[in-house]
Amino acid sequence: MAQTEVEKSNAGQAPDTVNSTGPVGLKDFESLAPMPKSLAYLAKVQFEPEVGFQEVARVIETDMALVANLLRLANSAWSHTTSPVSTVKDALNRLGMSNVLNLVLISSLAVSMKKACSGYELGEDELARHSVAAYLAANSLLRFSQQPIPKGAATAAFLHDIGKLLLGRYITREVLDQIRQSVLDKEFKSQCEAEQHFLGTDHAEVGMAIAHHWGFPKELTVAIRRHHAPEVFDDALLAAVKISDSIAKMIFPLVGGWELEPAEQIEIMKVLGMVPSDIALICVLVEEEWKETEKFLQV
Repeated sequence: MAQTEVEKSNAGQAPDTVNSTGPVGLKDFESLAPMPKSLAYLAKVQFEPEVGFQEVARVIETDMALVANLLRLANSAWSHTTSPVSTVKDALNRLGMSNVLNLVLISSLAVSMKKACSGYELGEDELARHSVAAYLAANSLLRFSQQPIPKGAATAAFLHDIGKLLLGRYITREVLDQIRQSVLDKEFKSQCEAEQHFLGTDHAEVGMAIAHHWGFPKELTVAIRRHHAPEVFDDALLAAVKISDSIAKMIFPLVGGWELEPAEQIEIMKVLGMVPSDIALICVLVEEEWKETEKFLQV
């Protein structure tokens, strides 16, 4: 099969970049909602604390569509506003830079992610609900983790399963049954390994390609790529994404969803300096925040 433009652009890069997107081609990437360059910039500055507030506001102000969406979010009931916001700087002050990126990103992708993903047996709203719950869980980690949580964790948590949007188009019921049975038979250690065998790629790799296609920073693309990797080591960003994914599945179970092994969950908690009771409390917090978020996003 001819190499896609995304594959070509990744050629020769460091490990953890995309080597193949299997049946997923350039037309699939282009079918997703276009991502404004300003959002890619906001994703990047999460990992660059030296970038000033004024510079961020200046970049946002060059994108009128983003400005309109941002002001709508800042004045919504979700933000618990008591007075109207009319400038980008005021919106950034009210929501915070990371929240601005994540809320606009979620709003931009809500229509695509609310669609049924039959290849993974996900009904309408299920992928969106799972992804937003993971985002909320990552935000809640800040209150419990003994280790600093990278600012990009909530973005990576929201996007971790984005690859299912495209790869799911190529998974028939027969292939899905083969993938699941091969994992049950322990022929492969994980669903991603089985997807690689039957499809030539997996949803984590396709998700990484999507994020790269949008111009998002390497830290985010690698976290998406590795969110099913068994090793965590001392990577706080990856640990945050993996535990947020797991918490989201506890609250909104997914059919055939791959669960963390107990030993892996313990390893992640050690990396973040957390205990099991913290996870239970985060579940409660996410369920409470979901009620307000659901109204705001209409997910």
